[in-house]
Amino acid sequence: MTLALVIDQDGFPVFSKIYSGNQSEPLTLQEVLAELKDSEDFIDRCATPAIVMDRGIATKDNILLLEQEGYKYFVIERRNSVKEFAQEFKSLAGFSESKDKHQGKLYLKKIVSDTKARVLVYSEARAIKERGITTRWEKNFLEDIKRLNDSIQKGNISTADKIWVKIGRLKEKYGSTAANYEIQLQPSNSAPQRIESLIITDRHQKSCKAEFPGCYVIETNHTDFSAEEIWKYYMNLSEVEAAFRSMKTELGTKLIYHQKDGRIKVHLFYSILAYAILKSITYKLALEDVHISWQSIKQILQTYMCSDTIFNTTDVYRVRNKQTAQPEAEAKKIYSLLNTKVSKNTVSKKYRL
Repeated sequence: MTLALVIDQDGFPVFSKIYSGNQSEPLTLQEVLAELKDSEDFIDRCATPAIVMDRGIATKDNILLLEQEGYKYFVIERRNSVKEFAQEFKSLAGFSESKDKHQGKLYLKKIVSDTKARVLVYSEARAIKERGITTRWEKNFLEDIKRLNDSIQKGNISTADKIWVKIGRLKEKYGSTAANYEIQLQPSNSAPQRIESLIITDRHQKSCKAEFPGCYVIETNHTDFSAEEIWKYYMNLSEVEAAFRSMKTELGTKLIYHQKDGRIKVHLFYSILAYAILKSITYKLALEDVHISWQSIKQILQTYMCSDTIFNTTDVYRVRNKQTAQPEAEAKKIYSLLNTKVSKNTVSKKYRL
């Protein structure tokens, strides 16, 4: 099954529906738009909605559909479009400096043509992250290849068929990173059918991501917006991604073991409901300038504990003491901002055995 989730600019869910798992994402968008047009609640809340999409959904047909239906859209262009503006990204000439939500440096440049606008974006924080990911994958791939080579040299695996299967799995796992290396088998001089080692050749050709880390291009038909407004609108997509991450990790929807469709739908419904509650908590804290994830909130509040002690005083009576600890400073601040009262108290009950 595929879950379609529509959220508003603050991250609150406004529409959800479950589709067949074998249905393509581009086709799902068309059905969602049709249902949203018939939803009075959605129309009341979002009079003129703008659609923020990732590359997978932004097909030419879908963009044409959005334009025909009068929707404004924001989409990140494919990596190849970055190379089209290579000189601009290298010099950053004409870019305006801004800040992301974590106060990292951001450089933006808006280019308007006909009925569309493109915003060139260079994010220092994203560049650091992408360089780190590239380096880590490179390191992990070379370590896995070395382990395979060591195993071959020790004679643990020596037939070409088995070795190619293992190499194929590594190529599938590491994708473009593995494509930077040519791998050949070195047969034994004494027994040509036996492989004694691997020959690994570096064939590095810098990908667009490696050559221009932190760079991307946003396309929109909302030409009246400034470069910074377009970037902020597109970043709402991160709210959708955060919603799905939250539901998969914190709310347990990553693996659903139900045999009946109805039970899956109920499971997902409660997950979305729980997400809306979590979003309400983080949103209320954000209004007080406390920007913190639910995972961090949960860790902080875990320090606020309750102990339950039961003991016998005689052969006739048993006493139960229930004591609530005093919350730590961080937890107390969160409870205060959420208008939740906390108190340290002890409840003692005595009853017959």
